[in-house]
Amino acid sequence: MDRCTVARWMGAVRCLILLSLAFSLGLSAQAKSAGTLVVDPARTRVLIAQVMLTVSDLTSVEIDGRLTLKGRYEIEVPLRKSKNETGELFLPFAEAGESIFSEGGELGGWCDSETFPDSERLLYCRFTPDEAMEGVGRLDLHIDLGNRIVKFVTEYRFDRD
Repeated sequence: MDRCTVARWMGAVRCLILLSLAFSLGLSAQAKSAGTLVVDPARTRVLIAQVMLTVSDLTSVEIDGRLTLKGRYEIEVPLRKSKNETGELFLPFAEAGESIFSEGGELGGWCDSETFPDSERLLYCRFTPDEAMEGVGRLDLHIDLGNRIVKFVTEYRFDRD
């Protein structure tokens, strides 16, 4: 390799280091400015059984370099107590970030079940903002339980810290 090629490679490496540093600083700043997602309790039916979902306030954390909403969930089935479930819920932000709560959009994530530790639940959320109020709207939340997908419709509120 000649000196010119080495200089180009060194410049490219410096550029990549600066870009990754700028990206990580941007994520840290975004994580500090993030807020809390409050989800109202929800109910649905599966055949004749009522299914209730309770979600704790979801807070912003950084997981694998991505800003992610994290919280706890509880699924209660009064007719079949053996189907009750608790665990942790994770919703990584897409590129849109917090604007999803005011502009609408979709997020995909997962739930780690503590009740059934061998099963990871897939999660899909669609946010539909209320045009009259900022950070408030309807949440369509679908959880894949393996043998069926349970669909909940509820309300959300995003509070900035």
